[in-house]
Amino acid sequence: SNNQISGIAQDQSGNYWLSSQSGLTQMTFLNSQPLCRSFTTDDGLINNNVKSIAYANDRTLWIATDGGISRMKPPGWNDKAAGLNKSTFEFKNYSKVNGLIDDAVNCIFVDRDGRIWCGTRGGVSMMLGENAFVNINEGAGLINNEVSAIIQDRKGNIWFGTLGGLAKTDMKKMVTYDEVEGLFDKSIHCL
Repeated sequence: SNNQISGIAQDQSGNYWLSSQSGLTQMTFLNSQPLCRSFTTDDGLINNNVKSIAYANDRTLWIATDGGISRMKPPGWNDKAAGLNKSTFEFKNYSKVNGLIDDAVNCIFVDRDGRIWCGTRGGVSMMLGENAFVNINEGAGLINNEVSAIIQDRKGNIWFGTLGGLAKTDMKKMVTYDEVEGLFDKSIHCL
């Protein structure tokens, strides 16, 4: 198994969430001592190859994997009494069957309005409600379908780093950038 860490997020309780090819790990500290719990497909993840994680304001953890995305709600998210064992975490999984543009999800991002953005090998999916996605690919103006990074700027624009350059949307139109606009290299892996 490969335990190389591919992503990290911190939740409101101070826990750290680590993604790897072996699943998801929660690290918390008790009297300065680290305590770790791992989560895999046995616990409800859609796939163990976790590429990216994002923490939302509603205490939901969004997990991007090679098999789709998992939404993980922690104990007490619904204000019911819950212990700290794994079984109290609620998982909901999404894949192409649910409308995701591609199952191989490279990155996941929660924007300031709470929208969930998934960068995949086949384009971008933005989650609408519980079970619907808006999908964007090269045919809809994306510069390249292999999306490796997503970020939001101060003006609210969403930026996509792809293997073919940068793309920016203000939710009305898409603007793209590559070597013609001055990028040194069009292969963008992080933003």
